[in-house]
Amino acid sequence: DTDNKILDKKAYKSAIPLCHDFNLITRSPDTLNLIVGFNTGQIQLINVVKYEIVTNYNESRNIDNSKITCIKWIPGKENLFIAAYCSGNVYTYDDNLACSNGPITYSVVKESENFSVYSSKNKLQQRNPVYKWTIGKGSVNDMAFSPDCRHLATVNQDGFMRVIDYDSSTIISCMKSYFGGLLCVAWSSDGKYVATGGEDDLVSVWSFNEGVVIARCDGHRSWVNAVAFDPYTVFVTNTDDASFSGSEDEVNINCNRNHSNDNENSNVLSYRIGSVGQDTQFMLWDIGEDILTSGKYKKQLQTTTNIESNSNATSRASINDLKIDGISDFTHKSDSTSSNAKIDHHHNNNSNNNNVNNNTNDNNTTTTTNNNNNANSNSYLKASPHLSKSNSFLKDKPEKEKKEKKDKWDKRFGTGRKKHPFGKIHPQKEKVENKVSTQPTVQYHCPTITDVPLVEPIVVRKIARERITSLTFTEDCITCASQDGQITIWIRPNVHAGIGHYFEINKDNISTL
Repeated sequence: DTDNKILDKKAYKSAIPLCHDFNLITRSPDTLNLIVGFNTGQIQLINVVKYEIVTNYNESRNIDNSKITCIKWIPGKENLFIAAYCSGNVYTYDDNLACSNGPITYSVVKESENFSVYSSKNKLQQRNPVYKWTIGKGSVNDMAFSPDCRHLATVNQDGFMRVIDYDSSTIISCMKSYFGGLLCVAWSSDGKYVATGGEDDLVSVWSFNEGVVIARCDGHRSWVNAVAFDPYTVFVTNTDDASFSGSEDEVNINCNRNHSNDNENSNVLSYRIGSVGQDTQFMLWDIGEDILTSGKYKKQLQTTTNIESNSNATSRASINDLKIDGISDFTHKSDSTSSNAKIDHHHNNNSNNNNVNNNTNDNNTTTTTNNNNNANSNSYLKASPHLSKSNSFLKDKPEKEKKEKKDKWDKRFGTGRKKHPFGKIHPQKEKVENKVSTQPTVQYHCPTITDVPLVEPIVVRKIARERITSLTFTEDCITCASQDGQITIWIRPNVHAGIGHYFEINKDNISTL
């Protein structure tokens, strides 16, 4: 039916709907639940079949008053859905529970630097929200469940894509954007790859099994707002034909995630990805055998490091370098560290004197030795910058002048360990080592632009006058929506004759589809 007839329409005066999702598990002839998230932080549950509003959540905005960026029904759960907010929090709601009217008290379930889990505790009865997640820094811009419903991928304004094991509420892997925040995320139909887009104008393809970026798609001229895998177009290449000149069969796949890196069949799958952005362009990309089997991404740095040994080495080195005990302590210190420093200083002075004597012979030699003098003095200043400069007057000067300058220094900065221009720089080495965590941590390295292959688009088309905000692949068509209220639909060639058409809905802002 292409008569562009609108079945139902609802206008909002004081709030703007930003995202929505249908509950396909509980759908029936008389029920089709739709949840809508607004810029005010409120959520509305609507039964589309009966044209009625079932209930409102966060109506008093006491849970979170920032705008909702993404909302999803939890796969396999009939009554649970999650909502991501611009504040960086993700809340779990139960559509059978009412929301708390007053202040909400949370108990800590799991807490870390970039991911924390809280549960709401109410002495009388359980109320919404059921759980609260704090993920990363900045807004949670988008999230997507894996096909096996076990993992949740989220993208934040801090530039990280995080994969969370939903049942255990644990981050199992991360990816860093090339630049800026990430705005959209999507899983492949077999759960092996994740595609992201964001403020770096790139579409990054990340391998879930390998934990690395395998390709970047370069072509957009502005931020990428939406990205999606086409689950209905997967090219199967005949491995016996090395020239890739054989025909390509279009098949419909619906496979589960396989932990093995080997393909189930001898054929190599080529994934198709679509993306739209603020440059008003729609693009298609093919990730084929040359990228999936190249192995170039395996040259990336390992992401897991043990911080214990590195931190101890750094702490000891920094403590030795900054071990400054004031002028009185420095001049009377007799330990091995200060003795070695004095010997090194005496050696440097001797070398300086020899260089100065040689300077009288040749001008070129003068320049070289002066540079050597500076290098030698700078190498000593690195160990104790202020004391080296301040104690330079202690040599070859009358005793009276030494005492006057030392008294002036003590009057300005204090004596001994009481006060120093560097502040508190006398930490005990034992205390620093005790503060170092023995738990292994994970450091995430973003691969450079030359570490992974760059993919060019196979289709580039300007389809709107305003920025495009949504992209959806269905079995018979491809649908896009833009901020000027235009919805563009392309019919697949093998389904129906035609090159595509579009219709407009009252010039309203369409943020998601």
